[in-house]
Amino acid sequence: NDRLNGILWYNAGVWHRKVNELLNDFPVSSPGTIYYVNTASGADTNDGKAWESAMQTIGAALAAAISGDVILVSPGAYNEAVTIARAKSKLMIIGTGGRGAVFIQPTASNALAMTNEADDVTLVNIGCEGNGTGGGLINRGARFRVIGSKIEGGTIAMTLTLGTAAQIAALTHGKGADLWIIDSEICWSTKGVQLIASDYGALTQIRFRGCTFHDNTAADFEESGGSVNIRYRDLDIGDCAFQRQEDGTEPTAYILLNDDNGNKGVVHGNTFPTALAGGKNLVSTGLIWVGNYHTGGISTTQPS
Repeated sequence: NDRLNGILWYNAGVWHRKVNELLNDFPVSSPGTIYYVNTASGADTNDGKAWESAMQTIGAALAAAISGDVILVSPGAYNEAVTIARAKSKLMIIGTGGRGAVFIQPTASNALAMTNEADDVTLVNIGCEGNGTGGGLINRGARFRVIGSKIEGGTIAMTLTLGTAAQIAALTHGKGADLWIIDSEICWSTKGVQLIASDYGALTQIRFRGCTFHDNTAADFEESGGSVNIRYRDLDIGDCAFQRQEDGTEPTAYILLNDDNGNKGVVHGNTFPTALAGGKNLVSTGLIWVGNYHTGGISTTQPS
């Protein structure tokens, strides 16, 4: 966990770890290939194996990639809805350039920027901005990592879910377990993160560290789907900043995860801009609330 938390650190939006260091931290499987993508000068007819022969779209690189490969993406806006298919496991997609320089921004009506069905996928410095109601990202894969990225737009900026029992048995969808969302920004949506369970069971071991939430008008976290008492287990939200909206008003809620006390996890070390007794946070008694900062000091009282 410490290694993941220390992979990247930023000062005024400047990367302080080089891409090569990232590759050392997460070595690709031999004989893993690095594919290069450049929206400005690339072409999808290229082989994508050097900047000089870069592909133009992330989708084309994903089609060529196999398990263990790395995709390096040049700065720019990528007008495509990206899907990482179930068969495309153990991939890294890394945005080069300064923080926020790479973002997926489909212009199609109500387009979802990214859908991930695969296991063991890592995103680094990849923005995902949905269009209309489309949302930024939906994930069903296990062991998904999102580092230094911005997820925004749509009715739900980030949907974390899993396949149904039938879909998982058919190997078309994943179990959505063991996720790390690190030093990322979830914003500009109606709901920031929605946890959606299925008839297969709960979302398990979903971890947020050092993230920023803002301008999600209804709630930064909310839950839905599946049996109400089997929605999430071992949810871990720590060291995150929950901010007011840009106009200075507050969202309807920050963390709204109180549908049933059977759901479990911990919320710790986060910062809120309002008193915790103000009704902006409601959590189940099983989602332990400890050491959270707010205008009145440090809260250890369960806001439920």
